[in-house]
Amino acid sequence: MGDRPPYKHQPNRESLGDPLNDWHGTPLDTPNIGCYLDAGTQLLSIAQSPQFRAVIVVDQSDRNDIAVGQQLELKFDHLPMTSYFAEVGEISERHLEFAPKELSKNSGGELSTVVDPRGRERLSSSEFQATGFSRRTFN
Repeated sequence: MGDRPPYKHQPNRESLGDPLNDWHGTPLDTPNIGCYLDAGTQLLSIAQSPQFRAVIVVDQSDRNDIAVGQQLELKFDHLPMTSYFAEVGEISERHLEFAPKELSKNSGGELSTVVDPRGRERLSSSEFQATGFSRRTFN
């Protein structure tokens, strides 16, 4: 079960001069229904699971090197000492047309794209999407 959000003491309403009540206790407490919440107020935390869904973009030149059921080791630049292992559950039969902006070289990613008239990142090469479930293990 997730952690409770942080506790906040009841404000002195006379000094605030605000028509909306501010919350106190935790944001999800019943007396706080209809209260104002600042942007970024933590409402809840979801319990961390050891399992993650992995979505992998595979270049056409590497497409025949992976298969459904195969185990992959995933490493991330920002976590060099951590390995994630994913079993490939599905591989798309059709190549992807567009990439998420974050994966485009235009935004610091590794995929070559060109921006189309609608502002989408169109892939310059044939890429396929593979999905699976990953478990983190520490090296």
